[in-house]
Amino acid sequence: MKTLYALTYCFMIAVVENNSENFEKCFFKNDTCGWTVHESVVMPGNYILVCGVGGSLDTCYPRYLFQDGDLWTRRTIRSIILAELPWSISDQVDKLDNRYVLATNSFSKDVIGQYNFYVSDVISPRIPMSLEFRCLHYSHLVLGDNALVVAYITDYFEPYEISHYLKTHGDSSFINFSRTSVTLPIGTDFKLVFRAIQENWRGLILIDYISITNGLCEFCAENEFRCNDSRDECIPLSKVCDLNKDCLGGEDEKNCDSEAVETVCKENMRTSHNKNRTLDEGSASNDVDFNFSVSDSNGCKTRDCCPFCATDDSEYSCPTNCTSSGLSFNCTSDNTPAYATSVTIFGLVQDALVFNDSFSNLRQIIIIHCKLHLLKIDSNLTIQTLTISNSTIDIAEVDDSTSSLRFVRIENSTFDEVKFSSESGLKFNFFVHRSTVKNPTHISFVTGGFVDLSETTGFPLTIPNYIYDINVKPTIVNLSSCNLNEQPIFRMSIMVLDLSHNNLSTWFYSSLFQSLHLQHNSIKEINFTSDLRQSEAQLHFLDLSYNMIKVIREHDFVDLPNLLQLIMRNNRLEDIHENAFSFITKLHGLDLSSNNLHSLKRNHFLRLLNLQSLDLRNNKIQLVEGMFDGLISIKYLRVDSYTLCCAQPKTVSKIQCTAPVDEFSSCNNLIGIPLLISLIWYIALFAVFGNLFSPFYRGFLLKVQNLSPFVIYSINLGIADFLMGVYLYIIAGANLRFSGRYGFEDEGWRHSHICTVAGVLATLSSEASALFVLLITIDRIIIIRSQFTYSQRRSFVSKVTSAFVWIVSLILSLLPLLESDYFENYYSSSGVCISLPLSVQRKSGWEYYMALFVGTKSVIFLAVLLGQLVIVVYVLHTRKDVYLRYTIQQREEVTLTKTMVAVAITDVLCWLPIGVIGFLTFRGIDVGSQKYAWFVVVLLPVKSALNPLIYMLSETLKWITRKPQMPKVSHSSQSSRSSEKTRLGGFDKRNGSTNKLKAA
Repeated sequence: MKTLYALTYCFMIAVVENNSENFEKCFFKNDTCGWTVHESVVMPGNYILVCGVGGSLDTCYPRYLFQDGDLWTRRTIRSIILAELPWSISDQVDKLDNRYVLATNSFSKDVIGQYNFYVSDVISPRIPMSLEFRCLHYSHLVLGDNALVVAYITDYFEPYEISHYLKTHGDSSFINFSRTSVTLPIGTDFKLVFRAIQENWRGLILIDYISITNGLCEFCAENEFRCNDSRDECIPLSKVCDLNKDCLGGEDEKNCDSEAVETVCKENMRTSHNKNRTLDEGSASNDVDFNFSVSDSNGCKTRDCCPFCATDDSEYSCPTNCTSSGLSFNCTSDNTPAYATSVTIFGLVQDALVFNDSFSNLRQIIIIHCKLHLLKIDSNLTIQTLTISNSTIDIAEVDDSTSSLRFVRIENSTFDEVKFSSESGLKFNFFVHRSTVKNPTHISFVTGGFVDLSETTGFPLTIPNYIYDINVKPTIVNLSSCNLNEQPIFRMSIMVLDLSHNNLSTWFYSSLFQSLHLQHNSIKEINFTSDLRQSEAQLHFLDLSYNMIKVIREHDFVDLPNLLQLIMRNNRLEDIHENAFSFITKLHGLDLSSNNLHSLKRNHFLRLLNLQSLDLRNNKIQLVEGMFDGLISIKYLRVDSYTLCCAQPKTVSKIQCTAPVDEFSSCNNLIGIPLLISLIWYIALFAVFGNLFSPFYRGFLLKVQNLSPFVIYSINLGIADFLMGVYLYIIAGANLRFSGRYGFEDEGWRHSHICTVAGVLATLSSEASALFVLLITIDRIIIIRSQFTYSQRRSFVSKVTSAFVWIVSLILSLLPLLESDYFENYYSSSGVCISLPLSVQRKSGWEYYMALFVGTKSVIFLAVLLGQLVIVVYVLHTRKDVYLRYTIQQREEVTLTKTMVAVAITDVLCWLPIGVIGFLTFRGIDVGSQKYAWFVVVLLPVKSALNPLIYMLSETLKWITRKPQMPKVSHSSQSSRSSEKTRLGGFDKRNGSTNKLKAA
C-alpha cells in the first residue's frame, strides 16, 4: 500500500537525480563509500544544544559539556577492542558475523571532570535533491550508556549545526544488529549524519549496511506483527503469543495470556496423547511406531503441537460457527476465544460487538459484511491492525491507550459515528475508501501517519483543523474525490496534501505544507490564502493542472519562495506576466503544456537560474531568439517544434530537447543533410535547362505546323518537369538565404507566399508529369496498332487532352489553398513546402495527399506499366525482316517508342519507393525521418532531370550508329517504297517534318 502511495503522490522531476552520490548500498567491505569522519566537529564554548542523550530527543544539553570522542572507523567486528565492556556483552559481540562495519568505542575518560559527554560524527556524501520520497535503511547496534542520533544537515560548514533529526537509538536490549528505516527529506540536498553520544567511557556503537531506496519506507504488512517501532522487524501474526520469542526483543510474547495458551496446549497434548495411546494398543500387532510430542513443565513450547485449537472434549474447545488456523479464528458469531491472536468476524448482525480486556492476545481484528449498533475495542488491548469492510455500524469506539494500533482500513462501510482515542496521540495509518460517516469527530494523529480518505463523505472532517503540537506530522493526507466544495483548513506539518478531483474554486495552504495537489478542480485563478505565522512557506511541489486558469499575474507566486516544482498543464492559460516567475527563483521544474499560450519572452525565464526541466508542449508558442537565455541550468526542454530547440541557451552545452523530429530541416539549414545541399543544385540544373531546351527545340526551332500527338505530349511533359526544376531552385535558394539561422526563420518561410507557390509548382508538376507519361504510353499503343499512321483529328484531340490535364492538375494543386480547417497549413507543414505521405505523423490534409501521391499515382503508374509491357512485347516480337521493310519514318517511330519505354520505366521506378513507403506509413510503420529528405530532393524530382537526359542519350546513340552514306537503292526497291507511300496515304507528305523531330 505504501508503495502505491509513493507512486501516486511522489512526482519526481526528471531533471533531479534520484540516487545518492557514491552509495546506494554500502556494506563497508571495500571502503567507507564516501562517509567521512571529522575532528573537532563540536567546538567547546558553543552554547547550542546537543540533543539525543540517552536515545531521546527530549534530552538536550549545552555543547560546552561535550568533547570529541572516539572517531568512527571502518573495521571488522573481531578487531574491535572490547576489554572495557562486561564479559557477558563482549562474548556475545564476538559471536556476531565478522564483517566490516563503522564503529566507535574506547572513549577516553575525562579525568578533569570538565566534560560530561563525548560526541563523534560521521558524515555522508552530498545526497542530491529530489521531489521523490526516498528511504534510508541502516543496521545498527548500540551498547552501553550510548546513543546513536541520525540526522541531516543542509549547511556544510563546520561546526555542523544539527537541527534536522530523523531517529535516535539508545542502549539495545539484545546483542544483535537491528534494521531501521526512515523517510528522507524532499526538496533539498543534504548530508546524513550519524552522531555517537556517550555518557561514560564504556560503550560501543556499530553501523552496517547503509542503503537508500526510492519510495516510502516499507513497514510490516497487514498480516504481520511489528516487533518494535524503532526497528524494521516483522513476523507472521501466527507466531504471536505462541510461547516462543520470535522477535529479537521478545515483543511478540509480551502482553499475552500465556496461561490460557499453555492450558490449550496441555489439553491438546493430553487428548492427543490418549488418542494415540488407544491407537497404539489397538494396533500393537501391526508394530506401528508413533512419535509423540511432549511438553515440558512450563507447557507446550514445541511448534509441532502448539498452538492448535483444543479438541472438543477440552475446556478450550473450538466454539461453534468458527474455524481456526493456530490462534487465528474465522467466526460468524461473537463467541470468539479470548486467547485468539487474530479474529475475522463475517456476516454478524447484532446489537454490540465488544472486545474487552480479556482478549489480551488479540493483535488483529477483521470485520466483514456485518451490521452492528456498537463496535467497541477497550483500552488495554494491543491491537495492531483493524479492518472493516462492507459493513454498517452505528457507533465505532476504539481506545488505543497503548498506542499499539498501526493500521486501520475501512472500505465500503457506513457509520453514524467513529471515535478513536489515545492518551499520547494516534500513530496508525488510516485508509478509508468509498465510506461515509454521518457525524464526524476529530481524530488526533501524531508523527508518521498516512491518512487516505479518498472517495469518502464526512471522513475529511475527522482531521482536526488546528493542531499546535510540533510533533504532529502526518506524511500524507489524501482527500481526493471527496466532492469537496471548500478546502478543510489544516495547520499542521503535512508532507503531501492531495485535494485533487474535487470542486474547489479557491485554496489555502499552511507554511508547513510541502506538497500540494489541486489538479482536476474548478480553480479559475491563482487565488489562495495562507497561514505564514510560523515561518515562510515550505511548499516545494504545487500541481494546479486540469483547472480553468487563464492568467498568471505578477504577484501570484510571491509567497512561495521555496517552490521547486510547478505544474500548470491542461489549463486555459493565455497570458503570463513577464515577472510572474521572478519570485520562485528556486524552481527546478515547470510544466506549462497543453494551454493556449502564443508568446513567451526572455523576461519570463530570466530569473529562473535553477530551472532544469521546462515543458511547453501542446501550445502555439512563437519562436523568439534568445527567449531561453536565462535558463543557464536547463537540462530538459520539451516543445512542439524543433525550431524552439534552436533557441536553447548557448551557455548550456548539454540539453535534452524533446520535439517532433523535422524530416528535412535543422536549426542551421533548411536542408539538414550536407550532401543534399549540393545535390539539389545539380538536379535543379538538369531539370530546368534540360527540359527548357527540349520543348523549345521541338515546338519552336523546328517551326512545325502540324505536331503529332507524341510531340504535343512530350512538350507538355517537358514543361511539367521544368516546373519541378523551378521548385528545386526555390528550395535551394531559400536554404542558401537562411543558412546558419534557418530555425529562427522557419515560421516566416513556411507561411510565406514564395513557399506556397513552390508547393503549388511541385504538386502541379508531379501530377501533370504522371498524367502526360500515361498519355504518351496510350499514344504509343495507338500508333503501333494503327501501323504508325496519324490524322489531323488525333492532333486536335491531343491538344484538348493536354489542356484538360493542366486544368485538372492545377485544380488539384490549388485545392489545398481553400480556407478550410482540413487543409490548414497544408503547404506550410514543412520547410520544403510540400506534404508527402512519408511520415506516420498525421498532419492536416493527410488523407488528401495520401490519395494524391499514393492512391492516384498507383493507378496511373500501374496503367503505364501495363502499357509499356504491351509495347515491349510488340517491339521484341518485331521480326528483323519486317523491320527492314519499314520506311525510315516507321523505323523512327519504333525508336521513339523504345525511348518512351525507358522514360516511362524511369518514372515508375522513381515513384515506386515513394508509393511503397507511403503505403507503409499509412499502416503506421515508421521508415525513419532522414529518408524523407532523400525522397523530396532525389526520388521525386530526379525523373524531371533524367527525362531530357534519356532523350539526349537516345539521339546520341542514333547519331553514332548512323551510316555515313546511304546505300544505293534498286529500281525494284524504289517501286516498292513508292507503292508503300501510296498505301500509307501520303504519310511522308503530311508529316514531312517528322524527320526533323527524331530527337523526340
